[in-house]
Amino acid sequence: MERVSRVPVHPPPNVNGGESIGKWIETLAKANHTHFKVLFNYVEHRARKVGLCQALSDLTGFPTRHISRLANEFKSNFWEDPAQCPFRDCHLKFARIHNLFAHLGDAHGLGPTWHPCPHCDYKAKSGGNLVKHLTRVHDIGVKWHHCPSCDFKGKLSEDLTRHLAQVHNIHVKWCPCPHCDYKAKSSGDLSKHLARIHDISVKWHHCSHCDYKAKSSGDLSKHLANIHDIGVKWHHCPHCKHKTKFLANLKCHIRRRHKKIVEKNVRFPLLTICY
Repeated sequence: MERVSRVPVHPPPNVNGGESIGKWIETLAKANHTHFKVLFNYVEHRARKVGLCQALSDLTGFPTRHISRLANEFKSNFWEDPAQCPFRDCHLKFARIHNLFAHLGDAHGLGPTWHPCPHCDYKAKSGGNLVKHLTRVHDIGVKWHHCPSCDFKGKLSEDLTRHLAQVHNIHVKWCPCPHCDYKAKSSGDLSKHLARIHDISVKWHHCSHCDYKAKSSGDLSKHLANIHDIGVKWHHCPHCKHKTKFLANLKCHIRRRHKKIVEKNVRFPLLTICY
């Protein structure tokens, strides 16, 4: 009979608390001071022979009837294609295993090692993201990147690259949609398009105050501000007493109500924000 290794510490699956199989594997990894990647690869390897629930049962000693009651976010037989994301409704493939696990952490919140910011409550899923946060939010280690075609400057090189592509169409790498004629200027914009238009890899964001749900965190923030007055940043018109919750609405107001000022190409004063 094949000998199967067991983890020394095995917290029970929290069935009543809504824990999923992926989150339980993450909990097992943390309890045994093991990288999530290592434990997940072991479970995947064992599942090829006996199936997922039996593999977890062999690993922890808990009966399969308890494990099978956990929510399962993975595809059936996901181990047959290790290059593909194991999550249901996610069809991305990766040439490198490192990129797959980075995707699991970034897109699905599974297995990341959190990096807390020393200046606020923010925590990042990678050291690189923490550095970007420190630069963008706390102005630590800022190196300004100036646009050669206008007055724009960005705190990060990627900000300048995005600006050049979005505003000046410089170094654009078009990302065509495989389902329609749409093409995006970045993979992030393509992902948003796939979620909004084709309902692919949608991660729903639920409002905690009503039944509304959004396909993006930005849409949820707009809903909270517009409907529940949460997180509102008032934008005041520099030419009259009008104020609005959204900068885009303020720009429309200025174009419509202060058309003469716009036609004279008068530079607007800095728009003030009242919290």
